[in-house]
Amino acid sequence: MKKYLSVFKELVKINFSKTLIYKGHFYMETLNSLCWGALSVITILILTSNVSSVFGWTRNELILLAVFVNIIYGILRILFDINFWVFSETVNTGLLDQVLLKPIDTQLQMSIWRIDFGGIMRLLIAIVLAIYLVFAFNFAVTPISIMNTILLCILGVILLYSISFIFLTITIWFSSLYNLMHLINTVLGVSRYPKEMYANISIGLFLFLLPVAIIIATPTKALIQKGNVFDSLLLMVLAFVSFSISRLFWKFALKFYTSASG
Repeated sequence: MKKYLSVFKELVKINFSKTLIYKGHFYMETLNSLCWGALSVITILILTSNVSSVFGWTRNELILLAVFVNIIYGILRILFDINFWVFSETVNTGLLDQVLLKPIDTQLQMSIWRIDFGGIMRLLIAIVLAIYLVFAFNFAVTPISIMNTILLCILGVILLYSISFIFLTITIWFSSLYNLMHLINTVLGVSRYPKEMYANISIGLFLFLLPVAIIIATPTKALIQKGNVFDSLLLMVLAFVSFSISRLFWKFALKFYTSASG
């Protein structure tokens, strides 16, 4: 563990140095991240402009949910997103050969070798906005609910990461799937809305979407003490199981990797 913490510390330094060198790119990435974050909140404001509640969620709770979207996706953006976008390129161009030669866990390298500091402002603003909304809307928040929320947010990030990595591992067999991240983002987009929204769809589709639908709604409800134990335990189990599957599936897939030379 100490070894990997040291590696991560060095990666932060290296990537931060790159950010300072390419300041224009950093500013554009920050602006892009903030625009997408603002859009998610504005969308909820527009959709709830004429109603007081939707699917059992009040307008204020839905606004808080939109803010939590930015918190969790902000973390995902900083740590993993940029690595996922070059995942298929790494496999297709043979750069995975270099990854396999390094004395570091390959899944770790494929996941956090690049760190995108452009998402930090989105994350910080979302956290500040969440704190403001708690006081502005008089949500009942306690130290325990805050601790539960932090834990559930971490589990949500793990689940989002694991689902994405499992999908991307398919590129070991189909390395030309450069647009796979677009499909993944479409599927993960379900997490932006409460699971109650999907209650009337077919049971099969609902069960398929359920793991994604509870990622953000669960910590949001936990913060305002409206969550339930079942959803929290389900998120915990799904995060653990999906991460374990991502590890096993990646190691299995590497057995079929034939390197750049074929």
